[in-house]
Amino acid sequence: MLLSFSRPLAGAVAFSAWATLAFAAQNQTSPPSNNWPTTVDGAIQDILSNMSDDVKMQIRISRKDHLIELHFGLMTGIRNRYGLGSGNDKLMLSACGHPCRPEDASIKIIEAVWDALQK
Repeated sequence: MLLSFSRPLAGAVAFSAWATLAFAAQNQTSPPSNNWPTTVDGAIQDILSNMSDDVKMQIRISRKDHLIELHFGLMTGIRNRYGLGSGNDKLMLSACGHPCRPEDASIKIIEAVWDALQK
C-alpha cells in the first residue's frame, strides 16, 4: 500500500518544485538583450544562481521522465527571460544544435538544469 503513494507523492513534490521555479523565472527581471546567456551552460548558471537550495533538492529528486509533464510555466519563464524567439538565436542554437522552436530550446534547457543538479 505504501508503494502506491510513493509515485503520486514524488510527482507532487516535483510539481511543487517546478511551479516554484516557474513562478520565480517569470517574476525575475529579464537581463537586457546584450546580457542574455548565449549558451545552455550560461542559462544553467543563471537559473541555478536564482534557485533556492530547497527547490534544487526537490528538482534533483524528481524523475527526468516527468520533466515534460511539469515544465509548462517554467518553459514560458525561460523563453521570456532569455529571449528565446525574441532574438537570442545563439542560445537556441546552443540548446538544440540547430535552428529550433523556442519551446524546444526551453525544454532542452530544463533538461540540462535537471542534469546539472544530478552531479
